[in-house]
Amino acid sequence: MNTKTHIRNPYRLGMIPLIGLTALFLIVTILIYGVNRVALTESIWGLIALIFTLFFGLISVIIWIIGVLQVRRIKEYLASERPLVRWTYSSAEWTQIRDAIWQDQRNDWALQFGCLTALLALAGLLSGLMVGAEDGFISALRSGVIGFLVGALAGSLIGALVAGCNYLAATSARRDDKPQSVALGIGEIYANGRYFKADGIRSHIQNSKLISGNPTLLEIQLKMPPRVRMPAEEIWQIPVSSAWVQKVEEILPVLAL
Repeated sequence: MNTKTHIRNPYRLGMIPLIGLTALFLIVTILIYGVNRVALTESIWGLIALIFTLFFGLISVIIWIIGVLQVRRIKEYLASERPLVRWTYSSAEWTQIRDAIWQDQRNDWALQFGCLTALLALAGLLSGLMVGAEDGFISALRSGVIGFLVGALAGSLIGALVAGCNYLAATSARRDDKPQSVALGIGEIYANGRYFKADGIRSHIQNSKLISGNPTLLEIQLKMPPRVRMPAEEIWQIPVSSAWVQKVEEILPVLAL
């Protein structure tokens, strides 16, 4: 495999929603402070919008830096002698893989939109009920309805943005017609833009097996290091290029060592 191949930031597509949220809250911040400056008033909402802008912006920068460091590790791995088996998919194989990923993800946007809208609408309803509860049932009901509508509006806006950005990321991945590569080593894997290296203590390969099919899949169960709000285990399914099935089968006993 050509180690000079351009390796892209593995988190670039996942960053699209974060960048979209940063832009959204930046626009809201500018609008709120613009109105307040004209009216000579102050608003807590402007401060909240600014905090969200800085939060999502900082997270985007941090993730991008992590991705840049990951690219360096991947290039170093591919240039080394550590991979035991490596291949690049043919154009036909890569088209099949892209189509399968697209079929799996193409309807996710609807779920994301619906969940965020419902979640914020519910939060608005509960907040409104609590705010109006001190003044009696009618006041609580009125505040609850207002909170529900405001929450639903905010949820639909944010949900549409997140869903749209994720849909854009999925369509962008589908249009990527440059076949990706795979490199398998002892406790070290690079597959279709993702990279894993076991440290033998906090992370390791728990199990690996081949699943017959079209294409044949290499299923690898990974034990991941502790991560905030992320699962401790992941399962990767890597399509195996037809010419390399036997070679992959031969290294399975040592892959997890």
